[in-house]
Amino acid sequence: MKLPRGHLITDWPRDDWFVTVSGIPFRESDLKALGPRVHLMKADGSKVRTLGDPGCVPGEARLAPDGRRVLFVGCDPKAKPFAHFALFVMDLEGGKPRRLSPEGGGEEVLGACWSPDGKRVAYVARQRHADLRPDEFVRPTQSSLVVVSADGKDPVTLVAESSSQAHAVLLASPDWR
Repeated sequence: MKLPRGHLITDWPRDDWFVTVSGIPFRESDLKALGPRVHLMKADGSKVRTLGDPGCVPGEARLAPDGRRVLFVGCDPKAKPFAHFALFVMDLEGGKPRRLSPEGGGEEVLGACWSPDGKRVAYVARQRHADLRPDEFVRPTQSSLVVVSADGKDPVTLVAESSSQAHAVLLASPDWR
């Protein structure tokens, strides 16, 4: 099977379909030219279905257990700097993305997954230091595992870990089984 140019597989929710993302830019100036998207693709590569405009650059994307929504981590188009990752959910049938993680720029989302029943989402968030210098390594940083309803309400922090290292990733890639 050959992937379409620029596609990355981010989920394999069913035997016959993959979830892919495309148009990930290497520079902010590439964003409009690439038209980032989330797709469903037949596992044999025979069909690609684009799932609408996510309104941002999608990274990790996962299909809901009911197959009607997609969850994705993406660059918040309103955030500065550009690479601030937030959590979004979008209906497959013409939906607009809805943000699930808090706004305000205090954290970035590193990974997310659906609960088996599709009613909740777990995600990992790391404290974001907007004023961090590239050569700065020592700054207290907190990472958290958060569970939120699929509509973004009632967030609960299950665990929080701290480090003295500004770039530390203490929690990542949740997988709810």
